[in-house]
Amino acid sequence: LSGRPEGLTDAEAHGVAVAASLLATHEPAGALAVLRRFREHPSLDVRRQLVGTWERFDAREYAVEVLDHLVRTDLTLTCATDAQRAAAAGLRPWHRWEFRGRHGLADVTAAVTGPDGVETLRLLYNPEAGDLGPLTAFPSLRRLVVIDCESAHGFGRLAELPLQQLVVGRVADVDGLRRLDSLRLLSLTHALTGTRLTDVLPAAAPLEFLFLGRGTTEGTGLRGLSHWAGLKVLSLSPTAPLTADDWAEIARLPLLTRLQLNARLLPEGLGPMPVLPGITELRLAELRGGEDLSALPSRLPGVRVVDVRGVPGPRPDTAAFTALFPGAEVTVGDR
Repeated sequence: LSGRPEGLTDAEAHGVAVAASLLATHEPAGALAVLRRFREHPSLDVRRQLVGTWERFDAREYAVEVLDHLVRTDLTLTCATDAQRAAAAGLRPWHRWEFRGRHGLADVTAAVTGPDGVETLRLLYNPEAGDLGPLTAFPSLRRLVVIDCESAHGFGRLAELPLQQLVVGRVADVDGLRRLDSLRLLSLTHALTGTRLTDVLPAAAPLEFLFLGRGTTEGTGLRGLSHWAGLKVLSLSPTAPLTADDWAEIARLPLLTRLQLNARLLPEGLGPMPVLPGITELRLAELRGGEDLSALPSRLPGVRVVDVRGVPGPRPDTAAFTALFPGAEVTVGDR
């Protein structure tokens, strides 16, 4: 812990930062003195460690002594407490922010210095989010994540922002979503109203990536999916199994090359899945073992990359998937 950053490799510097962080509970002053020496270190791993250990120290002191000196590139500043939010208001601008827990959006916008430069914002586990209209205070916002904010609503009010990526899960409603016509990536875990995806999703958006999560498509199925002809990546994890009509919508996507499927969509094998020659990358999630996937190679003859993720517990058998796709690069891991 007594080493200077100049005499350490990046890996050694990261190890020192981790060790000092762990000592903060017992020796906060000493730990802070060590971390202060690394506040201008260029390594991303070191900088991530420094920004991620804020909660172990006095919020304002650490913000002034360490956080305000960090190179911001590829870093996200997370505020989880009122004290952190208050301390953040005195910092030089950050481009990427995360607010966890109860924070009124008026307090969020007040805490962010340099709002014109904010490009990424994540709101997590916030029962007080409410109307999202105040987020228009961030005119450069390109990526927004709203997860477990059960009162959040008013997505249509964000239409004036240059949003390119939106991730939404467990909010009050997604009314107005179809007005967000600049989106290229959309991830949804929320029940959709209407009878077609085009009733709810932004029809004019140049979507390239779409994730539909649990409970999303019970009413709509995948009807209307082929409207977004620019889709390259489709990730499906809804509760309802896919019908022949759903697969037909997928087959009509001319640029689709990556398909991600949750195993619960395949309770009885592949069902009416057609041949999809354009798919080159396949990801299977939450495999439990015992799924009959023997027909996959014939349905996806162009696959060259296979990524398999199981539920916690014994990993899926790598050899079985290598045998299924002998010409593909196969990766097997945990969820």
